[in-house]
Amino acid sequence: MQVAHSAIRHEIRATLALAVPLAGANLAQMAMGLTNALMVGHLGGAALAAAGLGAGLYYTLVMVCQGVLTAVAPLAAHAIGAGDNSAAGRIAAAGIALAMLLAFPVLGLLTVAPRVLMLLGYNPTLAADIAHFLSAIRWGSPAFLAFIVLRSMLSAMARVRPVMIVLLFGVPANAALNWALIFGHLGLPALGVVGSGCSTAIVQWLMLLGLSGYMLMVPQVGTRLRFSGRLGVELGRIIRVGLPISGLLGLEVGVFNTTGVLMGLFGADALGAHQLAINFASLTFMVPLGIAQAATVRVALQLGAGRDAAARDAGFLAVALGGALMLVPCMVMLAARQ
Repeated sequence: MQVAHSAIRHEIRATLALAVPLAGANLAQMAMGLTNALMVGHLGGAALAAAGLGAGLYYTLVMVCQGVLTAVAPLAAHAIGAGDNSAAGRIAAAGIALAMLLAFPVLGLLTVAPRVLMLLGYNPTLAADIAHFLSAIRWGSPAFLAFIVLRSMLSAMARVRPVMIVLLFGVPANAALNWALIFGHLGLPALGVVGSGCSTAIVQWLMLLGLSGYMLMVPQVGTRLRFSGRLGVELGRIIRVGLPISGLLGLEVGVFNTTGVLMGLFGADALGAHQLAINFASLTFMVPLGIAQAATVRVALQLGAGRDAAARDAGFLAVALGGALMLVPCMVMLAARQ
């Protein structure tokens, strides 16, 4: 019994050691979205609605791709658990290649999205504002997708603190760029909604550079990425594992963003209010999401090491932790709706 309790305590510590920085990184990413909404909100309800729905469309597409790319984390962790570090490096390198390939359809779909909104009956002015926002933010998609791969590799290696640090630095950088580009400070032109899209894209490239810099400065991390003749094999493994993840994530995100699209048919004010409410609800989800991301790594690591029972325990423990922690924001929303 004492051995079992000791194993549970060890697994809780190991899971939380991964989950806390990952949850912090998720919260930082959400904070950037909230910063964008608050700053664009000063331009009025129409601007807030355009930026909110534009960001929703952007993140729907990149998160569907993210679902495929997050397969790098369990596959690399499984290889590390089995003692095959070179395989983990090949998987991460294949993930980078796949991220670049996925960026092309994302850019194309974001280009035609405003025309689809017009066909749905959107107000032409609102659709034009959304088009301007998307024309700026879309150029951040290659960096966002590559960042997801590096983040997944570092998670598999249990080196998640740099991910949190990079994202935490991204919050004030995003706020400063929004302030300068939306309102025209520091000698820059006032770009309005377009400025918010530009700031998000710039910050995503800065975050990719930050994480890449860390991997280059730490030799035992940077040398893990290995391009080889097995690129096609590793691409196939990532796609096979990642497509179901992507499908589920796409359904989940798609439901919420479809609601946002439908709210836009009621006008800019209704859409703006909906975007604020859904941003707050999404914020509460970031902590259990961090636990889920940690669980993915812990389960794959144990399976790679041939410890099936420990992998099962790690999964059930993460479910219990996530459910317990989600009760707190649930009670807050029920008790303090106003």
